[in-house]
Amino acid sequence: MKVVVSSVDLVVKAGQLLLSAGAEIYRVEETILRMGQAVGLKDINAYCTPTGMIFSYYDENGKSWTVVRRITRRAFNVKHIAGINQLSRQFAAGDITVQEAIEKLRRLEEQPRQYVLAANIGAVASSTALLSLLNGGNGLDLLAAFVVGVLVFGVIGQLPVVAQVPFFRELVIGSVSAALAIAGQSLMPYHAAPVITGVVLVALPGANLTNSIRDIVAGDLIAGATRALESVALSGALFGGVGAVLALTGYLHTLPEWTGAGTGNGALDVALAFFAGALFNLHQQGPPSSIAAAGCAALLARTVHFSAISNGAPVALALFLGAMTAAAASEWLARWLRLPVTAFVISGFVPLLPGLWFYHALLAVAVGDLGDGFRSIFQGAIGVITIGSGVAVVTSVVRYLKTRP
Repeated sequence: MKVVVSSVDLVVKAGQLLLSAGAEIYRVEETILRMGQAVGLKDINAYCTPTGMIFSYYDENGKSWTVVRRITRRAFNVKHIAGINQLSRQFAAGDITVQEAIEKLRRLEEQPRQYVLAANIGAVASSTALLSLLNGGNGLDLLAAFVVGVLVFGVIGQLPVVAQVPFFRELVIGSVSAALAIAGQSLMPYHAAPVITGVVLVALPGANLTNSIRDIVAGDLIAGATRALESVALSGALFGGVGAVLALTGYLHTLPEWTGAGTGNGALDVALAFFAGALFNLHQQGPPSSIAAAGCAALLARTVHFSAISNGAPVALALFLGAMTAAAASEWLARWLRLPVTAFVISGFVPLLPGLWFYHALLAVAVGDLGDGFRSIFQGAIGVITIGSGVAVVTSVVRYLKTRP
């Protein structure tokens, strides 16, 4: 096949869009290699980080070329990852031409959303409301969390100055959600704590955390460490915004110590987890075929987690087993539906996150109780690390099985 400029542009554009959508580094590099070979490029090498890519090759005349691209805007988008993943497979198999592939990429770039904005806002607000129930809330708290979710993610979060500036976005979401949740109590007798917790859990950089684990397991240590550090920084901005408002307003409402039992009703817990996971997947622009499947991953994870807690297992062990279940279910669903694993795994473990530990930490620090604050921060960090370890174990085993001779 004769190599033309548009062929190289196709390969580069696919890599750029994958990085912009928050795809795993190994997926980006494998896509560049697969599509580059399909257009006739020789001796292809690709080196990518979350913020850039270097792509070198030899053309049909034996001349060496190197392409460098900087990625300045990134937002996790399952639609783009799944769409480019499918496109690269079709192109490598010869099912579509270069021009057809370029046209598909152009349409993906011009229409970044899988669903209309109203559906996305409804999904993220509903997910916020359901997570508030799983973290000590009641019916009024659920309603308040939905309203706050609509205002924060549907109004404040859509402002260009907020949506396009990382760290500032998390700081604004954290502070505005806490302020709205506390101020709204003058209109309705709910508790702001589970409302704030629900917003924080939805806004946490779960995609960065998951991809950092998958990148490290794949051997991309720099990319994995970079994403892990970014996750910590983004979380710090989010918690800082909430903590500042708690300190300024003097809101001191506490919640019972988090035991992982959720509502205390197993059937209700797993039902809430299913809908929270499915709606969170819709919020992440997952393809229609992935929504119910993501909910099933969350349901299975929460079922295992609740069963472990009910049988006296330590919270950390229950989180680990639940995360392993979410990761294993996601790996199977990804192969069954031919979609990226990230379309399911993040939604699968979101209902497991120990949100109340984080809230207790923020509250303790806000009132100056640093000892209790650091204890709760440590508990929350251990919970996240435990969940990450469960995902890492399953990812490592699956990758070993795929790459063994």
